[in-house]
Amino acid sequence: MTNTILNTEEDSSKPQRVVSLLGASTETIYRLGLGSKLVGRSHECDFPPACLSLPCISRPRLDVDASSLEIDEAVRSHSAAGEPVYKLDDAVISQLKPDLIIAQDHCRVCAITPGDISNSEFCANIPQLVVKPSTLQDCMNDITTVANGM
Repeated sequence: MTNTILNTEEDSSKPQRVVSLLGASTETIYRLGLGSKLVGRSHECDFPPACLSLPCISRPRLDVDASSLEIDEAVRSHSAAGEPVYKLDDAVISQLKPDLIIAQDHCRVCAITPGDISNSEFCANIPQLVVKPSTLQDCMNDITTVANGM
């Protein structure tokens, strides 16, 4: 019986240097046995512990130690001005030379979006694999999407 989600043979046409900007995708990648392809992560990716050794390529543009009210006001201010809530570190990304960035398109304030990536000077031309889960079935489908994309 073959595993239809994960082909364990190396495929040189598949991405070899991946940056994950979504915690769930990072966990999925490790669970699929593909953690060795990850070269970078977002500030929100903290599991499994092995991913913490990867370079972090993002940070919030607001004070995460502020009160809930202050954070809400800062997020609203950034959103009203059309500014991203997160900052990508182009210098680190350029050193990592990723050939795929995994992102989400579900919530503009929850995590880095494809728009944030496209607006980044360095990241705009790097292929993206974008997940947009809204239901439990979408989450299950995203596992297959990530596996097939890698």
